[in-house]
Amino acid sequence: MVAATRFIPRAERIAKVKADEARQGVLALGLPESVTEDIMVAIARHETGGVLPAWKFNMISPEQCLAVWDAIRQMDRPELTRHVFDLVLTHIEPNTGAVTLTREEISDRVGTEPRNVSTVMTQLEEHKVIFRRRLKVAGMRGRGPVRYYLNPHVAWNGKLEVRVEESKQMPLPFAVIEGGKGAEP
Repeated sequence: MVAATRFIPRAERIAKVKADEARQGVLALGLPESVTEDIMVAIARHETGGVLPAWKFNMISPEQCLAVWDAIRQMDRPELTRHVFDLVLTHIEPNTGAVTLTREEISDRVGTEPRNVSTVMTQLEEHKVIFRRRLKVAGMRGRGPVRYYLNPHVAWNGKLEVRVEESKQMPLPFAVIEGGKGAEP
């Protein structure tokens, strides 16, 4: 019996090979993790035009989903916060939880000022739904750019083994989820 394979156009094959070579080159440089992560996100965006080629699933339990939305309803600007959360949830990098949209991209999509997005992200961070890491940039002292991540206890995209390891390093979000079955890694 002959196995059928999907035809991949030459241009797509070449783009994939180039992206794979770029990834290997970046990994071989031994750059700081945050820099490597940024470059990998940029390569993935370039390779796919910002759209993942296959169906993508984000895992969030019904209890966690409802708990986050209930908490959002108690926050200032619940409609804006819900919209920002939904964008964060649907734009995370697999196996890291890194939010792939910039503050400006989020503000454009929800129709608000970037400072309002920062306020909402701070609220979500206070509830441990997201967390931030300040990126270290060579030659820059003090404040570097910030990258946001979705707490792996809230939702995840990627390998479950990676989620288990990542979630061991993160606090559980607000008490509503803490008592629920969905909070287990």
